Order: sequence, then C-alpha cells, then structure tokens
Amino acid sequence: MSTTQANPEFNLALVGAGITSLTLSVALTSLGIKHTIYEQSSSLNELGAGLGFGPNAARALKVIDPDLYKIFERVGTFAGKASQPQAETAKPVWIEFLSGTASLSDQTSAAPSFTVYATHGKGHAAVHRAKWLDILASRVTAPIIFSKRFQSLTQPNAANSEVEIHFADGTTVHHSGVIGCDGVKSKVRTALFPEAKCTYSGKYAYRCLAPLSEAAALLGEGRAGVSSLWMGPSAHLLTFPVLNFLNMVCFVTDSTPTWPSNSTSLTVPTTKADAIRDYTNAGFSSTVLALLNMIPDNDSTLIKWGLFDLADNPPPRYWLNRAMIIGDAAHASTPHHGAGAGFGMEDVAVLKGLFQELLELGGGVQDLEHVFAQFDASRRERDQWLVQSSRRAADLYELRLGEMSIEEMRRDIETRQEICWGFDVEGCVTEAKKGLRARLGGSA
Repeated sequence: MSTTQANPEFNLALVGAGITSLTLSVALTSLGIKHTIYEQSSSLNELGAGLGFGPNAARALKVIDPDLYKIFERVGTFAGKASQPQAETAKPVWIEFLSGTASLSDQTSAAPSFTVYATHGKGHAAVHRAKWLDILASRVTAPIIFSKRFQSLTQPNAANSEVEIHFADGTTVHHSGVIGCDGVKSKVRTALFPEAKCTYSGKYAYRCLAPLSEAAALLGEGRAGVSSLWMGPSAHLLTFPVLNFLNMVCFVTDSTPTWPSNSTSLTVPTTKADAIRDYTNAGFSSTVLALLNMIPDNDSTLIKWGLFDLADNPPPRYWLNRAMIIGDAAHASTPHHGAGAGFGMEDVAVLKGLFQELLELGGGVQDLEHVFAQFDASRRERDQWLVQSSRRAADLYELRLGEMSIEEMRRDIETRQEICWGFDVEGCVTEAKKGLRARLGGSA
C-alpha cells in the first residue's frame, strides 16, 4: 500500500470502525491525510456472516486501492455458475429464484422459476464479514481509539477553529473535520440532523451458517453452490456459499410490525425453533425447513436482526459545516439488493477522489465544506434510490405486488440490479472532481 507524506494541515476524525470506515482510512492514508478512528466498542467486530459485493463494489475497490481489490479477488467466493449444467450461459449467475413453497422434488428438474444474470463482473461475490474486517484492519495505520462513544459535537466558531467531539466518558477531542461512519444507528447523523431517524421496516432476518457439505447432500452440489432466493408469502430465504459454508439469510415480514419496545439493539436473541416456526407458518416447503434444521441447536451466534432504514426519514443532506456522514450512517438500507456495502465503497471512492483533487489544487482545511458539499451532490440521489428500491425488491420477493407475472417480476428485478451494478464509479469520481473545481473557483 503506497502512502504519501502526511499533510500536516488535516486532522480528521472518523467515528466508527466498521467496513466503510476502515476502507476510508486506507484511502486517506494513501493521500497522506492524517486522521484518527474512534470506535465505541472495546474491539473491532462485525455482525453477520456473508458480505455481498457487486461489480460496482469491485470497481470502487480498484479506485480506492488496487492492492485491496486483488486481495478481494483472492478471498472472495464467486458463485456465478448455474445450478444445472444445461442452463450454463456465457453470463454468470447473480441469483436463481425459486418457489419457497414447493419442495425441490416438486419443481421441474429442480429448475429455478427464473434466473437473473450478472451483466457485469463474475456474478455474486461474497466475503466473510469478520475476515474482511481483519484484512482491512491489517492495512490501517491510523490510530484506532476504542471505547469512545460519540455523544455530541461543537462546530468551529470564533473561539475555536476546530470541531470539538464530546464522548460519553466526558473527554473531548479537537479535529479539523468529522466523518460519521457509525452505521445505521449513527449518533453523528443524529447530531447533525435529529429528524433523520431510522425506522423499523417491518421485516427481520435470521442470519446463520450451515456446513456446505450438508447443504449439498440435501440440495445437490449445483444448487448449494449457486446463490438462490426462495420466494414466498411473508418471507423469503437467500442462500449462497461463503468459504465452506452455506450462508442463509432468512427474511420474515413481521405480523406485528413493531420492534420490541424494550430493545435498544438492532438484534435480539432467538432460537432455531423460532425460525422454523416462522417459515412453517408462512407455508414454506419441507426443503426450506430442512435447510433451517441444519442450524446447530445450540448456536449461540443465531440472532434475529431487525431491519431498520432511512426510507421514511432520509437526511436532508450529508453534511453540515465541518461534519459529514457516509455509508450506512447516510443511507441505511434494508439488504434486499445486497448492495449496501457496495454503495459504501462507492462513497469512499468518490470521497477519496475529492480529497485527491483538493490536494492537487493546493486546498486545505478551509475548503472542507466544499469537499463535503460536493460529496453530497455526487452521492445522495443515488444512495437514497437504493434505500427506497430495496423495500420494493422485498415486496417482489414476497409476491406482494398483485398479479405480476414471472416475466414482469424478472424484468423489474433486472432493471433495479442493473442500476446497482452498472454504475460508472470512475465517471462519478471524475464528475465529482469537476464539481469541486467549480466550487473552488477553478476551471471545470
């Protein structure tokens, strides 16, 4: 990883130490921009198993750090082959869609209802979340300060040229700018825009792993080795291979769409019996129930994950004075496009390009607001489209859109996925740089 000499003028704070934050840290270090990461937990941790990366995320990684992209190519699991050899085409598979209410033996030769192909890249790619976080952490050289729970901030004023960040432990630090990378429940977002609150989408998910060998014995190697989405009323199940496991993300529409009022967490403890009961009540087949039965009886990692997003209360913009938000803090979405992390990578690629342009133009801390404003102009519309479209995708997967034919459903999903995958990351970075030059009074 190449770095340049640190620019002494910048001293940024990154709040949160998740995947977007650590990726941004790698990007800033490559530009010589000094920064410190503050994390509320006592150590790095990442909930969940598989992390989906679309072709747009891969392109963004190339822009951020070509070496990081090469690592992704090496450690990622690419499930791009069709489940049946006779169905192979020149295009890799994204997801094969099946009826979740019909047993596999009842579906014609185990064929999918329809297949959505990846029009870019190698198909569906996944990395293990915790392993990817470890890889990112190994490339971060900036200090990470743990057990620092963000509480509030004070913007620069006549008496203080820097942003003051106040933590729950009573300490205060000073930085030239603040970037909130603190996820769905972002406290930086709340400090900037109190009205931009995440709300419960009315869906939750069980996330779990099953040994790939056991899944292959049930489904066949072809079906276990491809990304599959099992559709049904009030629930749907996504399965895809990650390393030697079948990752299962089991989505359920809540019959009483309110998250437990006594829970301040996005997750609550659960059991395998809860998952099986939900899918039994939704009328899913013996095949799907057998998959769920592969969850270990004493799996202490099994959780029920409430799906919250910003669809109802999006932020009016992504920045205020010397503070901004990025990633899930800015565009928390339900995961039904498998694109949240990828859009975070796009965010990082654009922000890196803006800082790179600022340095080349000889700008400094006094221009941070221009950088943040241009980031907002370049990213917010696309990011917020994802938030809304992801909710629509879930309705498609759970057959909630009336008498839509299979062909109409396929076209709708393909159109939405093309918007995700086909994005010109490099072009967006170029246009963002032009916009920043115009804001700074230079030639666009």
